[in-house]
Amino acid sequence: MTEFSQTDAQFQAEFRAFEPDFDFLASFGDTVLPALEEFLGGDDELLAQRAVYVAGLLDGEAGLPLLEQASEDPRETVRVAVAGAIRTQSIQAMSRSGNARASNSLTTIVKRLLSDGDPSVRRWAS
Repeated sequence: MTEFSQTDAQFQAEFRAFEPDFDFLASFGDTVLPALEEFLGGDDELLAQRAVYVAGLLDGEAGLPLLEQASEDPRETVRVAVAGAIRTQSIQAMSRSGNARASNSLTTIVKRLLSDGDPSVRRWAS
């Protein structure tokens, strides 16, 4: 895994690129979670959506807390991004892994999205 403290500028530059390489961003692993949480909490909606997508690409359960938090975000586009993120390969593999904690977390996220007041969020979550 790449040491995040040594490549923070590289991550930040790629994250803010017009067309970022999401697989490259996810290769930093869970070391990027603090940066992703900062982007999620910021005012830039596009960067918040990207943070959600990268969290969905992280290996293992690392991104699930961020996805749970984002599923309650007041911005519809961020919640739609969560619905898209739960369709990623890493999240799908985790749901089939038999990991009870991950399955419970994913179930909570999906239920929240399926009962969302916004039809776009519900559509993407179904």
